Amino acid sequence: VAETAWPSPNIGQQVLHFWPDGSLRQTQPANSAALPISTHLLHGLDSGVWCPYGYDGELASDQRGEDGRALSFTVPRDESNEIEILGFPEVQLTLSADKANALVAVRLCDVAPTGESTLVSWGLLNLTHRASDEFPQALIPGEKVVVRVQLNVIAHHLLPGHCWRVGVAPSYWPHAWPSPELVTLTLHLAGCQLLLPVRALSPLDNTLREFGEPEEAKMLAVETLREESAQREWVTDRMTGNVTLRCVFDYGAVKYAHNGITHASIVKDDYVINEHDPLSACVTCWRSNTLSGEGWITHIETQSEMTCDAASFYLVNTMRAFENGALVFDKTWRQNMPRQFV
Repeated sequence: VAETAWPSPNIGQQVLHFWPDGSLRQTQPANSAALPISTHLLHGLDSGVWCPYGYDGELASDQRGEDGRALSFTVPRDESNEIEILGFPEVQLTLSADKANALVAVRLCDVAPTGESTLVSWGLLNLTHRASDEFPQALIPGEKVVVRVQLNVIAHHLLPGHCWRVGVAPSYWPHAWPSPELVTLTLHLAGCQLLLPVRALSPLDNTLREFGEPEEAKMLAVETLREESAQREWVTDRMTGNVTLRCVFDYGAVKYAHNGITHASIVKDDYVINEHDPLSACVTCWRSNTLSGEGWITHIETQSEMTCDAASFYLVNTMRAFENGALVFDKTWRQNMPRQFV
């Protein structure tokens, strides 16, 4: 896109209203309604990694499963138009919660004519921070509050035949740690809107030159000893109800031609939760790095684990270092932290 100024004078706002039938429309519904949203602790498992680097499997997958684990609203196809957005989408919600601590997660998706749902942007709000991050306040169960959830900045072109979908949920694991109790949010639709930063198409867009070849420093010559590989899967134990999202990135092993040093690295992350118990959430991160040369080898392993109860978070970090196969350093750190409205 080509803009002569920022903020751009070519960007306006389109408002879409939430309807009781699950639609998003430019007109307001004639009758108000209150729709409950119960917590589905697996909402978020198809969200991709928090900060993707472009490796296979890092981006969010088809969101139809996530749409089913949330309360979703979709623009009818006969009311959908080709449109371009640039900026921060927002959602204004009037809601209440049945617990003192709660969060709300919002996803904006592009739904294709064939049904695929593609994640465009998303946002989170800890509802105890609705008025202030510095001075959070517990919710009063049943009391209505009006909040705005800003989604991540995005540029997106909605093609003809496609339509917008918004999903609202009280959980987004593992991007957000779940509230200490299962929460039911209630959306009061009279005050619920999607606000889109709509960009008018500009003839200047057609004047932009194509990107040239990237410039980069010459890569060091290496011999590949182990190829890179990646794994990202989630497994459900039907006996216990535990669900594990396992992410493994083996960055392989290489030998540098100019000095003969070998480097190898592996990253493993496990995100475990019982789909019926928010206090079962557990994250374990394991790292391994090895450097070696002629006649020597060093190796470091770290493991970090985070668990919780209703009042606190518990962190356990262990580091071990080896030289030529012998353990030369071994230490474990333990830390407890109050949840403080999380």
